[in-house]
Amino acid sequence: MLRPTLLAVLLITLAGCGGSSRFVPPTPEAAAYRDALLQIREADQAPRNQYVALQRRYDYRPPDALRLPLARQILAADSANQAALEVLVAARGWPRTSEVGWRAASAAFLVVQHAPLAVQRRHRPALEAAVEADEADPAWLAELTDRIAVREGRPQPYGSQIATDAATGTRRFHPIEDPAGVDARRAAVGLEPLADYARRMNVTYP
Repeated sequence: MLRPTLLAVLLITLAGCGGSSRFVPPTPEAAAYRDALLQIREADQAPRNQYVALQRRYDYRPPDALRLPLARQILAADSANQAALEVLVAARGWPRTSEVGWRAASAAFLVVQHAPLAVQRRHRPALEAAVEADEADPAWLAELTDRIAVREGRPQPYGSQIATDAATGTRRFHPIEDPAGVDARRAAVGLEPLADYARRMNVTYP
């Protein structure tokens, strides 16, 4: 049986590795928003980093006795993070990189990427508007677009979503829309060529 790769952990961990920690918020209010987002980001990433290490240690087939407690910890963190983000966004709006910096702004993307489909659909327009205003990373929107497409049973445009066979550990891409054009779409949002991504993620491609 195929399940979304590591609860989509590998991709999201890698997606959250860029940006600078030296950003200086322009106002005290922005600084407070940034601090809250960074706390959420840490809560999102810490158990996922442990999950990634566990999966790699066991060649993507860890024993359930080790995997399931971490999976439950991730789900609990996701629920708490979603509730916290809703409060912040209601008070301050979708975070802008010019206000809170890349790393803190990525927290909102990460939380929504790990949220239920209805939450993803609801917040996607805000992320799209931020990208159009050059206030968010276009790769975040691409990856959220792929996640929504996969959950809706449609081919993904950017090839960011991977599935792992729970029995064999075999990894493959979810169906990709117009595979011949995928690298051009990826380049347009700052993503590496799909073959390079596949090698990095241990996926056979093509």
